[in-house]
Amino acid sequence: MDQSLIMAPFDFVQRKLLKRRLDRLSWAPDLVITIPGERTDRRSEAIEFFMSRLPDDLQGEIVLVDGTGIYAWSPSYLDEMVKQVLVERDAKRLIFAAAHGDPFFLVISSCMRRGVDDRLDLKWTAP
Repeated sequence: MDQSLIMAPFDFVQRKLLKRRLDRLSWAPDLVITIPGERTDRRSEAIEFFMSRLPDDLQGEIVLVDGTGIYAWSPSYLDEMVKQVLVERDAKRLIFAAAHGDPFFLVISSCMRRGVDDRLDLKWTAP
């Protein structure tokens, strides 16, 4: 499968970083959260749904967030996901799966801003 299709909107540096993260996935998750594909009208509903599936303490856990059914992502939603999983609940790793490359850069940026990018892996899954 040609992964260059998912990297088209990114510049060279972002493309290289994304490819490295896609190639190195080798973690087995302890917790899998699937985000359903149906739309919500409010961001708060989407965050509330996500939060209801998270345990209070994720220390030492590897969390896979499966968003392969979602095609439009809010940057603030992805930032809140990173904050809750890696910063506040202290998961060992976050594996973020999506069917296209658009949200990957947003997740990487959020992790870099929060200083937790070393605990992030990305998984591209064909729709």
